[in-house]
Amino acid sequence: MKNVRPASLMLACLVLTALVWPGRICPAQQSASAGARLLSDRGVTDAAPAVRDALDVLLAAQNDYKQGKFENAAGRLGAFWNTYPPGTKDWAALDGAGYQMGRTKGVFLGTPPCYYALRMLTEAVQWRLRSRSPAGNKKITAVPVTLSVILVGHAKGTQPRTKAELDAGGGLPALLALDRSLAADDYRIIRQSLWLFGEYVSAITDGRLTLRVEFVPLPELSIPLTLAPKGPHFGPLTDVALTRIWKSVPKALKSETDWWWILYPSIVPEQYPDFATSEFITGGMGRGPDGSSPCFLIDDRWLVRKPPHLSRGAYTDIERLAYLPQWLQHEFFHHLFALYPEFELEKTSHQWFDHKTWPADFQGVLEPDYYAEALHKRLIPRGKPALSDKLLYAASDPKIVRALNLKSLPGRYRHEPMENDWHEGEITKESTGVYRWTNRAGKSWRLSHVPGSLSLRTGRDNPYARSGDESQREFQLVLKRNPDGALLPEVGGFRFNSATYKKVEP
Repeated sequence: MKNVRPASLMLACLVLTALVWPGRICPAQQSASAGARLLSDRGVTDAAPAVRDALDVLLAAQNDYKQGKFENAAGRLGAFWNTYPPGTKDWAALDGAGYQMGRTKGVFLGTPPCYYALRMLTEAVQWRLRSRSPAGNKKITAVPVTLSVILVGHAKGTQPRTKAELDAGGGLPALLALDRSLAADDYRIIRQSLWLFGEYVSAITDGRLTLRVEFVPLPELSIPLTLAPKGPHFGPLTDVALTRIWKSVPKALKSETDWWWILYPSIVPEQYPDFATSEFITGGMGRGPDGSSPCFLIDDRWLVRKPPHLSRGAYTDIERLAYLPQWLQHEFFHHLFALYPEFELEKTSHQWFDHKTWPADFQGVLEPDYYAEALHKRLIPRGKPALSDKLLYAASDPKIVRALNLKSLPGRYRHEPMENDWHEGEITKESTGVYRWTNRAGKSWRLSHVPGSLSLRTGRDNPYARSGDESQREFQLVLKRNPDGALLPEVGGFRFNSATYKKVEP
């Protein structure tokens, strides 16, 4: 186990704020709150003080934040972290408390309770205070990053009634419809689940990205679903289902979307006694139709009810605010670590679960500690290009695209890290609108620019030409940005086969 510090560096300014802020409170001495009432109503009488205080501070600081009272939020969070320092073994000891409270009392607030959400909210408060300071008051152009939430209307598959039936691949035919509550009140449940994550995205990009959510209901679409035997049981979307979804998404939407979230009807047979507490893995982090953009995947019940292996019953608003940020952050970091493979932060799947695989300069004990260390010691200070550039996948403003200077296209391009001779090559011009890519391995194929777009279609000599993956049949150009983050009509790189190649400047 690594040595841990009493408080992380990223939170030091908030702890200091708490020490000098005149409105500082002792979290454990707060009066009855909505969080306290939730625990009391569910019969939770033995929760550790840290759990009760974590819930109270999360709700109070979020309320301050939403009202623009960032100093108040900083005071609450600073006092809390001063009492319960992050990244310590005490938090690791509370990890099981979240599971126990969920399984015995039906209250699920994450593992440890509220810890992920509190660390994310702290990042957001830090950013807000930093942007208000004279040193941080420099002009930053916030670029919208569009998350399109795809709501699949229907699904069909086979639901087993017993574990034996699941192992045999049997069960009853099931016709499933998306839970209607997801679209109710202008998608309130989805917006509620995404609120803190959106603020967190702005915080880790220093305000350069702002999350814009678009909802895409596909009520007529029906997809096939299957459940795999053995445990934990897998029920993710198959390639057939994903292909059907992407074919149903309008082409214009594909060009306007940076990130995706697919929500689809659940096939989990939790209504049968054999599966009343079974874990079914029904989602994760995938790729969008371009083969590169991040795509969150999960069934509809994940946002509506507590999964049976974690707890029971429908989510309350409080539980959703406390836990869903944990799931979103986990999946998001899979994508971030894949974006920067040179740092080897996920060289093996979920390597942060094993402390022996943590980098020597990382401190803390839990998954969100690893994320914070990765952000502030690798991704933000050393990531090239910056997060605010790498996380944009949508096509650019049509005016900028039309003004594209194709004279900037020829040149040498490289994928980082360069692992083989296919990761570097040169684009040369053959005639008007026609180019050629030749990599260091000696492989070469024709490229044709599609007027008015950022697409270079590959010729039949492309070894991936017959692939069903659109990202393997064209180069998608990436534009340069000026120091303020504004796009320029000049080529800075391209995406191909789920990888980004940056232009090597002379």
